[in-house]
Amino acid sequence: MRKSLILLAFMILPVLPTLAQINLHSHAITKGYLDYIKANGAEMDEGFPLPSWDAEQHIAFMDKAGIQTAVLTMPAPQPWFGDAEASAAVCRSYNEECAALKARYPGRFMFCAALPLPDVPHALEEARYALEVLGADGIKLATNSYGQC
Repeated sequence: MRKSLILLAFMILPVLPTLAQINLHSHAITKGYLDYIKANGAEMDEGFPLPSWDAEQHIAFMDKAGIQTAVLTMPAPQPWFGDAEASAAVCRSYNEECAALKARYPGRFMFCAALPLPDVPHALEEARYALEVLGADGIKLATNSYGQC
């Protein structure tokens, strides 16, 4: 048994460096999202300001860390301030920006679509659009949109 494990280890070790590393928790902080959050006075809702974000700097970080692909999601806070149309527009814009990043940097970025919760009708519409039209790789379901979900 021990010899088999040692042999298995020697078979696997050469392959390990070629396995892709995927970061499942990355946030793209797009200008449209950040502007909307600031316009609603929510830039400190998480207790700290959101940092600036740049795709090329993020890729440089990924390269240093040995990360092949990052899955982008919308950071907190969620863009819900009581205006369903505005929240839906921000989520749509965010998802389109993430789809553009995915297309611009093939294999480097994937994304989970943001939904304008707690507005369920708009959220269902956005989920369909993001998955069927934009090619989203999943959906980010906020665990709590201001106590509404």
